[in-house]
Amino acid sequence: MRLLDHPGADGQQRTHVLTAPPDPERAEASGTDGAASRETRTPAEEPTVPCWRVPDPDDLVWAHWDADSSLYHRGTGETHLLDAFSSEVVQALCDGPLTLAQLSRLLADRCDTEDDPAWRQKIARILGQLRALHIIEKHPWPDSPTSQGRN
Repeated sequence: MRLLDHPGADGQQRTHVLTAPPDPERAEASGTDGAASRETRTPAEEPTVPCWRVPDPDDLVWAHWDADSSLYHRGTGETHLLDAFSSEVVQALCDGPLTLAQLSRLLADRCDTEDDPAWRQKIARILGQLRALHIIEKHPWPDSPTSQGRN
């Protein structure tokens, strides 16, 4: 599916397509490297835990179809085609900042699936793609010492 292109900040036409990566084999993802235990800490226990957020949700203009959504980003002037799951990730972050662990639990509940390392890895890949497109950003947890004094 193609979208009508919109001019980017540099005047060139742009269209982006984003789809969720396939689920990795759960058998291969059964082991952990300790990252899962770090991600499950609460912000009070780990004050510098990063969270993910949409910098300005009002900059996003949505159009939804059966299984896909288009997202026009006023800040960059770019249009993105997102699958249903990637759209769900962005919309969850429009409600407020979340850590990877919080987002993973929220989406696992919504999708009626287990919040396991493979699930978190899938979400982390999508977050990386969305960050590269400047739709979301990584930020210190709002109550952390590194974010004090920022507006």
